[in-house]
Amino acid sequence: MPRYSEIVQSLYQEITELRRNPPAYVPKLEHFQASYHGLVRHRADDVPILTKEGADLVQEAITRLAATPPLRTATWSDALSCAAQAHVNDLGPRGIIGHHGSNGDNLVKRLEAFGKWDGTLAEVLDYGSLNPVEAVCSLLVDDGLPIREHRDMLLSPEIRLLGIGFGPHDQQRTMTTILLVSKFQPHEDYPRYLPSGDLMATNWEARNWLVGALRLSCDVTSESEGTLMRRRITKRWEMGDGSSQTTEEVIYS
Repeated sequence: MPRYSEIVQSLYQEITELRRNPPAYVPKLEHFQASYHGLVRHRADDVPILTKEGADLVQEAITRLAATPPLRTATWSDALSCAAQAHVNDLGPRGIIGHHGSNGDNLVKRLEAFGKWDGTLAEVLDYGSLNPVEAVCSLLVDDGLPIREHRDMLLSPEIRLLGIGFGPHDQQRTMTTILLVSKFQPHEDYPRYLPSGDLMATNWEARNWLVGALRLSCDVTSESEGTLMRRRITKRWEMGDGSSQTTEEVIYS
């Protein structure tokens, strides 16, 4: 697994690629769409996501990208990235979701410590994504929202600057915060917040996730075998059609 800090830079590259040529990003959304089975979006070797609207909504995003002309690349801002990371560091360990800080401050109030903005300002949030492409596709799709604000802001021609924060989240595995601004003047003494250099946590139980399964419970037995430790994992799967299946795996470490 990559480090949280590496994901931040890769996210910026993905957004740059998206804005530089939106129609060229369509194949990534099509690959994202192919992972849906009904309302369930499966992910390689990890827990699937139960969506609200399913694959048809991905097609809506594909249609939007195909009709969007090239956009100006948003310039990286260290100050905005520190502000975004501060929000991740605040909410992630507490398992909180939303645009308000743990003390109740909204985005405008939180940005006062980092600089002055003007024009368009937006904060887009994503939870649970394990790589940059998944995060960007998830934001473009905007599953379950009455209006597609995240999609609109990622594709807004008014955006000139951005900042990104990424880190662990106590309830959702990961949290992504992206700040998008048309004008921003940082303070000289703005507080510094950096993404963690730790490796992203793995979810070894979810490896080889069974297609069509919604939930998993595991029984694990361990024993020594020479210099190695052998773990036998019995996986009990609850399938989307109401049935159940059992599989076994052996892992050496």
